[in-house]
Amino acid sequence: MSGLLEHWPWLLLAWAGMAFSVIALRAPQLLFQLTLGSVFLGVLTAVPVGFTLKAPQLFSLLGLMVHALQPYLTPRIRPPAFPLRWCLPFGLFALSLLPSFYGLSASEASLRADHSPIRLIFNLGFLYLFTLFMLLRLRSPQALRRAVYWGVFSCALSLGFGFLQQFAFYMGRYNPFAYVGKHNSIVDFYGPFLRFAPGTFANEYGEILQTMGLFGFMLLYYPRIAERTAESVAASKYRPLLILFLASVVIALVLNFTRASWIVFAVGILIQMIYARFSVLRLAGFAIAGGGVLGGLLYVSQQVLEISLLLQIGARFEELGSPQAYSAGQRLATWALAWDAWLTAPVWGQGLGKFVETHNVPLQLLAESGVVGFIGFYGLMAWCLHKCLWAYRHTQTLLLKHIVFTSGLGILGCLAFDLTNHGVYHFVLWYCIGLGLASAACVHAEN
Repeated sequence: MSGLLEHWPWLLLAWAGMAFSVIALRAPQLLFQLTLGSVFLGVLTAVPVGFTLKAPQLFSLLGLMVHALQPYLTPRIRPPAFPLRWCLPFGLFALSLLPSFYGLSASEASLRADHSPIRLIFNLGFLYLFTLFMLLRLRSPQALRRAVYWGVFSCALSLGFGFLQQFAFYMGRYNPFAYVGKHNSIVDFYGPFLRFAPGTFANEYGEILQTMGLFGFMLLYYPRIAERTAESVAASKYRPLLILFLASVVIALVLNFTRASWIVFAVGILIQMIYARFSVLRLAGFAIAGGGVLGGLLYVSQQVLEISLLLQIGARFEELGSPQAYSAGQRLATWALAWDAWLTAPVWGQGLGKFVETHNVPLQLLAESGVVGFIGFYGLMAWCLHKCLWAYRHTQTLLLKHIVFTSGLGILGCLAFDLTNHGVYHFVLWYCIGLGLASAACVHAEN
């Protein structure tokens, strides 16, 4: 008995897990909300179990298991709202990566390796499950809109946590240097103050910010879906929060210092303004408001944070004119190495995981998986964008048009971002793919 009492935390966790499983079997929508609500929280919700298991991976896996059991638990369950043949391009991409294993040694393919190709394939499989869960659950325009709100909510949670880190750091209550090198610690979480603290993932968070900023803009400024419907009245209640969210994204983008995300976000917002038919007067208002936000940031950085944000931003732009120095010079060097590696093995590549620091997805794919993997990935992306374009042209539902347009824009933004970074295995890209294909599936059902 005393032995059992020593392990009471694990027993309590087991009982809680069983209770949660029973509840989840009767409420699969809860699992989906937990999946999207945690999708951008990163290692804050991760547990090391031989690999880094994140909350959205766990919830999507449980959700698919529950979905498979639904016909036995709930009679007359509807079939999936998307054609099963749509899974084929995803399978082809996964298969295109397998030949690259031929060039790997046993030690390189080991799970103990820092960038094991087996782990990368495993991670891709979880991203596939996450996307499949979205396709199974999002069967109506209203469900798609709720999924966008849940994604914004998840990003807002991460921003809130990151800003708290920022304040604690400058108030002397939090020392990130004490956590350098400790995976899954608080310092490892990619908050918006990344350039000021070590052990973080600056570039990845820039991709999240640029993408969710586009979805936040969609919810705020696209033409109204319907006049005075219950849904539109309810959505108006969130308008102040959405404005605060979009302002926080802009602030975090500046603090993040990832230049690629600045460019992608600015171009994406301009495209959205044109799509939303903004007037010249309104565009001028946004320019003035943006200048005010930047001015406030500069004042706070100089008067309160005791660090010149202006100098920091200027240094980042200075790197654009000095391509042989700083991070730009380092990336040019890694690009050259990846290019030479691809020329050595142009068809199958050198093996997954060998060039993860390339900071250029096309070159990384060529070096690691050759032409076969390159065509597999970008063929999948082209197919997803084709489905988004097809859905946009064939639906008369305004909400579907808005979501599929923004999803396609988000996918393009991620691909553009990846020209100077690495994002094949990031949730944000697959979140956009899931929304875009789910929208296309709804249009397919309409026709």
